[in-house]
Amino acid sequence: MASLLRVRCDGIIEGVYDDRLRGLVEALSGRPLGAQDVCRASEVEMDADGQWVARLVGTGEIIARRRSRSEVISEEVNWLEKNVITQQRKETR
Repeated sequence: MASLLRVRCDGIIEGVYDDRLRGLVEALSGRPLGAQDVCRASEVEMDADGQWVARLVGTGEIIARRRSRSEVISEEVNWLEKNVITQQRKETR
């Protein structure tokens, strides 16, 4: 799974964090970047039926539901990249 990052015109970098980005984050941390803000877009929890569910923070909208946590996380990342990161890129064009 590739990580999708978006660098805005104002220098803000947006994307879904992945441990494979750690080297980049550490390299940039030593530079004068200004304020860093990491925001959670969604949460993954088990529901009362024993299914793993990914919900958007703020709205509670369910974006993935499966028995397998790893499948839900994969769907969650795909959904966020498609509906948040790439959607914002279209809006700024």
